Amino acid sequence: MRNRRKNKKHGIPALLISAVMILCGCAGEKNPDTTSGTSKGDDIMSTEKSTPAVPDTTYVYENLPVIPETVFPQREIIVADAVATNPGYGADPTGEKNSRRAIQKALDDVSEAGGGTVYLPAGKYMVDGSIKIPPFVTLRGDYNYSEDGGYGTVILDRQKSTTDCGQSLFILGGSGGVRGITVYYPEQDIDNVKPYPFTFYTTGQGTSYMLSTVQDCTVINGYAGIGACVATANPHEQFTVENLRGTFLCRGAEVYNQADVGTWKNLTVSPKYWAQAGAEYGAPSYERIAAYTRENCTGLILGDLEWTEFANIDISDCETGVRIVKGQRIEFAGSLFDFRVTGCRKALSVESIDSRWGMVIARSSFEGSEWAIRNNSGGIVKMTAVDTVGKVGGTGEISVDNDADLTGITTDYERVYPVPQKNLYVLDGKEEKGIKDISGKLQQLLDEAGGTGGIVYLPAGFYLLKKPVSVPAGVELRGSSSLPTRSQGGLERGTVILTDYGMDTGPEDAALVTLGGDGSGINGLKIAFFKNGPTVCKSTPYAVRGNGKGVYAVNCSIVASAYGIDFSGCDGHLIKKITICCYKNSILAGGKNGMIEGCLQNGTAIVRHKLPRTAGWVTEGEVFDKLFNPVTRKDCTFITVRNADGESILNTFCYGCAGFAVCEDSTDVLICNIGADNLGGDFLAFRSSDGTGVNLMRWNGNPVGDNVSSDFRLYNRITINDKHEPNQ
Repeated sequence: MRNRRKNKKHGIPALLISAVMILCGCAGEKNPDTTSGTSKGDDIMSTEKSTPAVPDTTYVYENLPVIPETVFPQREIIVADAVATNPGYGADPTGEKNSRRAIQKALDDVSEAGGGTVYLPAGKYMVDGSIKIPPFVTLRGDYNYSEDGGYGTVILDRQKSTTDCGQSLFILGGSGGVRGITVYYPEQDIDNVKPYPFTFYTTGQGTSYMLSTVQDCTVINGYAGIGACVATANPHEQFTVENLRGTFLCRGAEVYNQADVGTWKNLTVSPKYWAQAGAEYGAPSYERIAAYTRENCTGLILGDLEWTEFANIDISDCETGVRIVKGQRIEFAGSLFDFRVTGCRKALSVESIDSRWGMVIARSSFEGSEWAIRNNSGGIVKMTAVDTVGKVGGTGEISVDNDADLTGITTDYERVYPVPQKNLYVLDGKEEKGIKDISGKLQQLLDEAGGTGGIVYLPAGFYLLKKPVSVPAGVELRGSSSLPTRSQGGLERGTVILTDYGMDTGPEDAALVTLGGDGSGINGLKIAFFKNGPTVCKSTPYAVRGNGKGVYAVNCSIVASAYGIDFSGCDGHLIKKITICCYKNSILAGGKNGMIEGCLQNGTAIVRHKLPRTAGWVTEGEVFDKLFNPVTRKDCTFITVRNADGESILNTFCYGCAGFAVCEDSTDVLICNIGADNLGGDFLAFRSSDGTGVNLMRWNGNPVGDNVSSDFRLYNRITINDKHEPNQ
């Protein structure tokens, strides 16, 4: 039955959470308030605000999840599976008591329940050591997206000075991470700088292998920001960085050995974040900090990252802005767009890169008092519309095309989807356990939510959906993940929708999930056609179809469907951070001003599921013979853009498809920072369409297939063993 919680005393339905305050725990507590490689094998590697008085109309639940009240406006509604300040945890928002154990216990409890979000309300929380973020769990705070008006959730890291990566503040698990947190080191002193390990770190080991995320975070006075596989030569995949800003005294990031595509967007490394923090955070002047960082800090140290895509990055006042260094396993290959380095001695230093090709940079600028760009590697640094101040040269090759005009390209780096009302409907699926069909129960709850708008929440677990459902306008179907999610090999957690609906049907039939009106969406869940493994490979309808403006699919995974997401004719749609593997077409997009960002198609998305009652599934060792070669490389077009105006594709990649993208009858399409490996046909094809492609990397396949009556301008193309592909 649907979960419309009622107060035991009064029997009042808990329906409009936006209108009625719901407190986590007991009334009168002093907690912040809440309402409700590039080779084929590399890409398939395993894995102190007081609580207000409670009005008479308010009633209290002890149950979770809830929608917490926040001090600052958030870009999406937070659904918390645990609140770390609640009784049983007792994290102290005053910063006086050590909260590390309380936060860790909340994270571990949510992990034990299958995954979800631990909310840390606005306040200051002192910790004295590492916090381990389990896989499929997010630690989420109250974040101020503005740079004015103070901070929300602040971690005070009082651990002892050390350089041990194992003592990093946040150790990140796969399909999990940190979101909406500000970090401050109270013992740091600009006149006596102390070393600390990374603020955010992934080991790449076991269930930390895939898809760790740092999003919407500020580091006031860090020493080392992000680290990946620094201490040991482990690989990792799909590291995701979005909206991270900070002051770092040694290095903003140091990352190695990434076997599949990472995306970095909206990253700023600058002295200003400590300088503007004020006396409360011991802020030195900007010039005092910059005098130190210009001698001692490297913005980014990037090792062997395959295909990693960087967009809208700012690095200032470092000794070296970016170093590309020797990898542990292979060499760096990446795309940089809207990448700006200022006030450094060396802006970009390329020391080691794959000699078969190299890296691409477009619409960027590099300012160095000694070197703007120095390439001492065997690969090429290929640039289009890049401004430099300082020397450009070295022993390696640098290609420059500054005749291209990319100023007219518009990329919305702050794109968000419509935020639903703060009404929470929780589906109780414990009895079904992925065995009994929930489609009727779920549709009833979705229809109820349609009367108010809001979120229908499926907590972590397996859910069997045998019939299609429709999500009404202004309603979001939400799973347990607050960050990008995919299966982790031997560990299957989070919200997993199992379906055998629509076998032997086709793309014109009703989708499994129809987003039935403006502003409806899916978020934070996985959909698996569990009886349609590669050796079965039947035709199915689309897993998700949009029918309205502003529809969205974010932080999800879709596997073993013939067809994935159909947002044709949907103005203003957003498809973001979808890990997918479909057999025919993964994404179909159309309408005005839609956006596809940070998505990945790879057969590993199928084989790394550990699902019950599967049919036709294959092991990872069989993926080439039974999936890539006979199916996806023959038949799957990753993205089809049809009848679109102003569609943007950013930071997106496919492995083992017939082609990356086909554009048909579309105008003003932007394809930026994209790549493809192990193609079976054409990288791109254009039919009666126009637009721009920038930073286009591929391992094989035809560069452009059909180009009928089209006017596409392509810049910064590069291919393994063909590093001089011309702009056209």
